[in-house]
Amino acid sequence: MKIGIIIADIEEYKPFAAIARDFKGVETEMFGYTGHEINLPAGHTLCVLLCGIGKVNAAAAAAYLVSLGAEAILNCGLSGGLNGILPGEITVGTRYVEHDFDLTPLGLKPAEKPRQEYIYSADNRLLRAALEVCPKAKQGVMVCGDCFISDSKKAAYLIDTFEAMSCDMESAAVASVCHRAGVPFLAIRQISDGGDESAAETYTEANNSEQAALSEIVMKMLPSLE
Repeated sequence: MKIGIIIADIEEYKPFAAIARDFKGVETEMFGYTGHEINLPAGHTLCVLLCGIGKVNAAAAAAYLVSLGAEAILNCGLSGGLNGILPGEITVGTRYVEHDFDLTPLGLKPAEKPRQEYIYSADNRLLRAALEVCPKAKQGVMVCGDCFISDSKKAAYLIDTFEAMSCDMESAAVASVCHRAGVPFLAIRQISDGGDESAAETYTEANNSEQAALSEIVMKMLPSLE
């Protein structure tokens, strides 16, 4: 099975680069992105891309992985925690929404896209595999947008409007591409901050720690996907 993994930030990517070294993965440039192709003994091939931060980067990386024949795509990284989700906790998205898509002046709902799906769902098989590995992971709505949330009022809006448990800058963009392409998708993300006025400081501290929790979860999921 060929599995694509999309990661936005270099510090978040480093644990996956370590896996590539362990399995003698090939470092390569893919669609202008740094990446590794890792052939694992069980037969899976991981195509891991460091795409850069934001929705455009993430969507382009997802479309490229689809063109390579990815049979499933995962998005991993750090997120702001909302609605009581605390720093350090692991989250898996059940639904994904682009919170900054706004045609409300034209009478549409927040994030609604005319004549197309705009709330994307996780793949059930990938979701079950992640929860088998990490049963204490929090499940819920992940919202994403091209802005770093560090405002308690904005965080409250995301909770009230979308029932969001977390906010990031890539997940729903990847989900959108996967939905259109019919490729199974799941985002697995670790909470770095509370989306409030202290978010920048706590995010920076978490990002610099290069935690390997997400890469370990992905590797433990793979037997369930054979």
